[in-house]
Amino acid sequence: MGLRVLKFGGTSLGNSDRVREVASIIAAQSEKGPTIAVVSAFGHVTDELVTASDLAKAGDKSCTAKLEEIRSLHLESVEELAGPEDQSEVAQSIDLILTQLEELLRGVSLVNECTPRTQDGVLSVGERLSTILVASALRARGLDAEACDTTGLIVTDANFGAASVKMASTRERVVPHFEQAGPLQVVTGFVAGTEAGEITTLGRGGSDYTATLLGAILDAEA
Repeated sequence: MGLRVLKFGGTSLGNSDRVREVASIIAAQSEKGPTIAVVSAFGHVTDELVTASDLAKAGDKSCTAKLEEIRSLHLESVEELAGPEDQSEVAQSIDLILTQLEELLRGVSLVNECTPRTQDGVLSVGERLSTILVASALRARGLDAEACDTTGLIVTDANFGAASVKMASTRERVVPHFEQAGPLQVVTGFVAGTEAGEITTLGRGGSDYTATLLGAILDAEA
């Protein structure tokens, strides 16, 4: 059977019960052949990241509390979704991304400015976290799922906030990557990168675009 590409938005990932439902759907599809599941950030997390960057830009100390809310949500999700043997490594991966977010926002608060480039770095965090957690939920079901960050795969220009994809460069990276990857990949929607590796985002509807792009390049069956 040919490749299947699935896409799940933030509403589908609103809480741990919904994530488990998504994992069940992905698991069923993966029985039919190689599967890529493109995921958005957990419900409302992108909005929370926008709020955090706005608070940091304004020098508002409540940014720290907002960051703690985001951290608590995702670390609690590790306990609820990941299998016992997987929890420590998953929690470390989550913590590393959240530490990077904290450093970004500290820089924003120091200069009272959030450039489009920095904003893309902040907004990418939601998808990077959800990918790790959905993959862990699949592994808890006994499936060999891998989290895949598209920063180094989908190549764009440097128009931060609504970057345009460079199709030839993207194809050159996507095809060999997925030829060598395992048959079940959980992939960041919305997130891409420049040739130099700077994080960009694909704008509104970016996760749909990611799924469509991968499906077209890899000649997905469905």
